[in-house]
Amino acid sequence: YAEKQKWDHAIKLIPGEHKLNYKVYPLNVGEQEQLNTLTKKRLKSGQIHSSKSLFAS
Repeated sequence: YAEKQKWDHAIKLIPGEHKLNYKVYPLNVGEQEQLNTLTKKRLKSGQIHSSKSLFAS
């Protein structure tokens, strides 16, 4: 897994700017369930971590 690097940083957003609210890749119910399961598994294993960002990928 990638270690934290000196270029890792938060991006501060401008307060009051409009936010995008859509899914880049729309998924059907089954695909969304698979994605949720995989995400939980990877969070638990430490492969990924949660983000405070409203625009996290």
